[in-house]
Amino acid sequence: MLTIPDIRTVRDKTEIITERIKGHFTGARTNRKEIATNISHALAIRILCDDLDKRNGATAQSLKEDLCTTIAGVDEPELLTAFIDSTAKQLVTSTGGQYVGQDEISSEFYIRTEGGVNIPQLIRDYADEVIKRDTDQADQYYFDFLQNILSIQQNPYKTGFPIWQDQLEWIDKKSFRLGYIFFGNPNERSTTEPIQQYYIFFCPLFNSINRNDSADEVYFDVSGLSDEFKDTICLYGAAKAKYGAAPTNQKKLFSDQIEEYQRKAISIFDKEYVHKTNVIYKGEAKPLKSYPLLGEGSTKDMIFKNVASRLLNKHFNEKFKDYPAFTDLLQPLSKENFDGRIKNALKKITNISFPNRDGEAILSGLGLWTGQNIDLQNSKYAASIIKKLKERGEGVVLNRADILYVHYAPHNLWYSIDYDIDHQLEFIVLSALAFKGEIEINWTAGKSLSATNIETLLSLPDEDYFTFQQIKQPQGIPVKNLKALFTYLGLPDYTSELDKPETITKIITEAKIKAERVVKTKALLGQGLRCRNVSLLSDEQAATMRSGLEHLAAVLDSIQTYNTYGKLKAFRFTEEELKKAFEAYPYCDLVDKLKDRAEKFEKLIGYLSQAQSYMVEGEKPLYDNIVNSINDLPKVMASDKDSEIKKYEALLNSMKDLYADYYLGQYTKCRLSKSDALVKERMINSQEKRICDVLKDSEFITSTEYQNLINSISSLKEAEPGITKARVLEEPYHDFNPREFYGKPNFKIQELSEQLTAILEKWTNAMKSILKDPSIQDNMELLKADDRKLIEEFRSGKIELNESNAQRLRNLISELAKGIDRVEIPLEDFRKQLNKPLTPNEAIETLTAYIDNLCIGKERNKVRIIIK
Repeated sequence: MLTIPDIRTVRDKTEIITERIKGHFTGARTNRKEIATNISHALAIRILCDDLDKRNGATAQSLKEDLCTTIAGVDEPELLTAFIDSTAKQLVTSTGGQYVGQDEISSEFYIRTEGGVNIPQLIRDYADEVIKRDTDQADQYYFDFLQNILSIQQNPYKTGFPIWQDQLEWIDKKSFRLGYIFFGNPNERSTTEPIQQYYIFFCPLFNSINRNDSADEVYFDVSGLSDEFKDTICLYGAAKAKYGAAPTNQKKLFSDQIEEYQRKAISIFDKEYVHKTNVIYKGEAKPLKSYPLLGEGSTKDMIFKNVASRLLNKHFNEKFKDYPAFTDLLQPLSKENFDGRIKNALKKITNISFPNRDGEAILSGLGLWTGQNIDLQNSKYAASIIKKLKERGEGVVLNRADILYVHYAPHNLWYSIDYDIDHQLEFIVLSALAFKGEIEINWTAGKSLSATNIETLLSLPDEDYFTFQQIKQPQGIPVKNLKALFTYLGLPDYTSELDKPETITKIITEAKIKAERVVKTKALLGQGLRCRNVSLLSDEQAATMRSGLEHLAAVLDSIQTYNTYGKLKAFRFTEEELKKAFEAYPYCDLVDKLKDRAEKFEKLIGYLSQAQSYMVEGEKPLYDNIVNSINDLPKVMASDKDSEIKKYEALLNSMKDLYADYYLGQYTKCRLSKSDALVKERMINSQEKRICDVLKDSEFITSTEYQNLINSISSLKEAEPGITKARVLEEPYHDFNPREFYGKPNFKIQELSEQLTAILEKWTNAMKSILKDPSIQDNMELLKADDRKLIEEFRSGKIELNESNAQRLRNLISELAKGIDRVEIPLEDFRKQLNKPLTPNEAIETLTAYIDNLCIGKERNKVRIIIK
């Protein structure tokens, strides 16, 4: 059988394994030697059951069953299986993993017929025998892994210690705080300098945890991570340890294992850390998952630090309660952008008019920016310096030691004594004070900064922000007062250009412009500000404003006399005097505003008053609403609330809009469209009308209805296409007064056309009826033959009444009807006869008596009655 290569190979390896068993299972392991030998034989049989490269093996459970192993005093199957498993693992260790191995997935033990160095087994043995028994070393490898996970690239702050400098966002202040990240327990905190504003600790994974639980400390405890993760970290550490001592030809093999274990550890960490990490602050532990965590795309460093920022935010607010809040910044301050933002703030001081959003945001946080200019009134930081100077007395300086203290000189960490703000921010405050002419800053070698050379601010090196010697009140030119002058005149700060002629010119020109406006405003006050006889200012208000403007006018006139540099050096007005005088200047804006308001409402009320005259009271509720809105004018004008004024203006404009809709609706209703105008034109020029015009004056017909029709037609006018709502909103009247049409019937041109046809038809029938009258027949013989023929053909319907024969027929009928006594009865008189209930006989008798009365004195056979 030894001629079979596989059997020979297995036998050779078994002999080696047997020799290794003899050398390994000695002393306390001697009692396992026989079982180890049986296991090796069983594994030899298992691997021969298939091709050697298939690595057939057996688990501890199957070995227990196949070998029928028994141990004195051990009856529990689980204990027996565990004994077999530990012995098999010792067998792997005894061969250094070269001849016996264990599959990581199936946990089967098998004979390694290829022999040679088993790198994974060497790493496993080192992890189990060395790393796991030395928790300090295990934690060092965990910290090595953690540094990679958190992407910490910088070198440790203290050589040999896992401590790094760090920064956290201060959420409420849109700023940042300096601190440290520690890996491990806080043993080295007390020896780490300088003392900073917070400390973040990533606790040990294998050692016990020690904590101080101070208000400036946050702990991340990951001891709850799975045993699989901890085992992988040990394997990662063992691979790194073995790599260092490995020969050159094996380093690549160990390097590959390092990467494999690192990838596996990262994968496990990613799955578990959110659920298994506890965040401990001031002794209270909460799961990391209980905090609102940053979303997708955020690194683990960002996630952990965001949680720490939220926890420490309140502590920062309480400990540094006077620190400025930079809420106007688009992005928070950070260590990386801090110096740039400081420079931007200093640039803004030297060039107020140049847009600089970051600079404005920093100045605003320090209370130095009004939105348009540098101002000290709202800055407690500036007020503190001014107060200290005043307390020292006139001419006494304020030394740096009175303003700043050093926290840690090697890192240039200086802070303000009064409010504990960074020295860079304090220097911005000092620079603003210098700009406003409040102070002068002095360094050694005669270097200084004041309002007159403020442009040199940007050339100062960063160390000058904390190396100045002293500050003091400026001497000589009244820079502070002149700065106030430029501010109140609305000019840029020209304190560094006082000796230039153009500066003088600008001062005088602007003072003159403002003086002229003040005089104009006084004149308007003298005339009185009224809107439809409603005064917009009380007598007391007007008097106060006139007094203030008179004083300001005198000051402005006086300012115009400072027309040389020498005179400016003796400028007599103080900042307080200028402030008091210019308090009256806003009256100019107020008066202009009231004047505009008066003109605006005068126009609106005038419009609505005129509009009201074109409406009748029956147009509810629009008529009443317009009247009420006009009547509200005195009450609203007495109000000083802009909201009420705007509301009233909106109401009046809405009344205008509603009136325009009403007017346009009435206009469209009472005016003809283009097509209807054409119908009217055709009707006026029609043959029917021309015939009626011929017949209307005949004695034998009543023309009242026709005349009314013509009046109705004449009253209809064509609408002008240019009359739109926009034009009505500009002017309430456009040659049309809706009031004149109120309650009158609204004729439609088509109906009038039909009425004309009906009138002509009625008149034609009347003419034919007259011709049938017996009395007319007697006169027919008197007519000429052609006239009689015309009459006969008309009466019989052989010919129609038309424009060519109308006048002839009218004349002939009039001639025939001579002697006929025409009696017209007004319709209203006819109705009066039947204005009460009557029987048929009573009605006949009433009408007979009425007609008999009308016929008194007339020949009854010649009377013809027509209802008018």
